[in-house]
Amino acid sequence: NNLTNNRDLLKLLVIERIAPLAKKQKLAFWGAARIFDALCKYGDLSNEDVFLLVDKFLWQKMEHTNGFKIHKPEMLRIKEPQVLLALARSSEEKIAKSANKYGIRHVIRFNELIEQCKITN
Repeated sequence: NNLTNNRDLLKLLVIERIAPLAKKQKLAFWGAARIFDALCKYGDLSNEDVFLLVDKFLWQKMEHTNGFKIHKPEMLRIKEPQVLLALARSSEEKIAKSANKYGIRHVIRFNELIEQCKITN
């Protein structure tokens, strides 16, 4: 039951938070692992939602995930997204600090976004 609720929450997160934000601004994602995979599989994350996908480690190990190219974090400075979504649980603060070094000023933490969805529903 909990698994079904969490998957429904991911779909809601994409529909209510991520997609509207991506329509207005260039939205990058940092983290190409489990959370990104779940957003694609259960949240129906689309090409229109993802301006750039970066991952500090996975860009060296695999070229794509769920049809999205994985870039090294340095691409943030080149592509210049307006907002970054940190897809992590325990390392969100570390990702935010790293993103700031690449010129990204607006970092949204996945935990905050998912909590907003839980509260409104």
